[in-house]
Amino acid sequence: MLNYENIGLKLTPQRLAIISYLDGNLSHPSASDVFKTVSTNFPTMSIATVYNTLDTLREKGVIKEL
Repeated sequence: MLNYENIGLKLTPQRLAIISYLDGNLSHPSASDVFKTVSTNFPTMSIATVYNTLDTLREKGVIKEL
């Protein structure tokens, strides 16, 4: 389970959807994979939002980049 409760990041619905998608996902999805899945519920979300969220989560130590 991802540890994101105390990372000092505003948890917007889009960010929560990205985190939810990643939580427990063992397939090592690309940013494009995340975008394709999450944007079905958030059609106005941009790929930049996904990249920025992934970068922030990586910087905060919540996820690792492979």
